[in-house]
Amino acid sequence: MRRIALPSALTCFAFYLAGIRLLPDSAPAAIWRVLHALRYPYLWPAICAVLGWGHVYLNRPFRWLPYARKAVYPWYVLHQSLLLFFAWQLMPLGLGPVAEPALILACTIGGCALLHECLIRRVRWPRPLFGMETTPRAAPVASAPMTPRTADDIA
Repeated sequence: MRRIALPSALTCFAFYLAGIRLLPDSAPAAIWRVLHALRYPYLWPAICAVLGWGHVYLNRPFRWLPYARKAVYPWYVLHQSLLLFFAWQLMPLGLGPVAEPALILACTIGGCALLHECLIRRVRWPRPLFGMETTPRAAPVASAPMTPRTADDIA
């Protein structure tokens, strides 16, 4: 359905944008309500297109996926505190509407990566605070299959 969902989402979005741009401000309120209702037929095909194309191109084993899977929760816990800290430090500098958010974003990502890699993964005691096991699990050891014993084996 992804091949149908993407064109239909783009078509609905084009009608919505064209209506907003071409409809005069003096148009009746009922027409504006109908126009704003066109957003909803756009949303479902857009969601289906994103999920369908994402499934096609992203549903495969990536080498970095096990590392990222273990890093998701620590990054989730860290990101807001770091974001607020860096925003608090950088806002008084008045860097502007492009540089300031870009720098806050870069510092937040760098801080999450640095704290996760150098502290949370390497030191044992903070690991449980970030939803990780105290010690990484070792690979399971394969054992020989058990075979039933017979009377000849015992004798």
